[in-house]
Amino acid sequence: MFSPLERLFNNQQKGFSLIEVLLVLTILGILTAVVIPVLDMVLDYHSLDTTAGKMAANMRLAQSHAITTNQFTRLVFHRFSNLYMVELSLVKEWIDIPQGISICAINFPKSGGRETLTFNSLGTPNQGGHVGLENRRGDKLYVIITPVTGRVRISKNPP
Repeated sequence: MFSPLERLFNNQQKGFSLIEVLLVLTILGILTAVVIPVLDMVLDYHSLDTTAGKMAANMRLAQSHAITTNQFTRLVFHRFSNLYMVELSLVKEWIDIPQGISICAINFPKSGGRETLTFNSLGTPNQGGHVGLENRRGDKLYVIITPVTGRVRISKNPP
């Protein structure tokens, strides 16, 4: 007499049947069809959130640099080229906005034909306003700067 455990290991059948393999492949196919669109949506929103966070951080950097150096700093937006420039004293850095994300709204005043956010030596912006960012799915985030105080925040709602 064999115990149930011995019977399990002494079973001469090896491998899987064709039906078992096809069943597993069908289940994996269904799961993949459900998960990929959801994952794509999450990654799109994460990229939008990361881009807005980086832009807000660059605004805060320009503001703090203006205060510490007692000089004007600015961000110059190139809406249709999908990039912006951070100008700190003698340093200018161009920031590319990633593929799939675009600037959909800016309401800073123009200087030299480009929308420009300027901070004076007290860290006060030339004007309050916002930059709207949109991903290819139509999700939008707004990087908003408050006039006078220069508070920078990110919101899903337009100001």
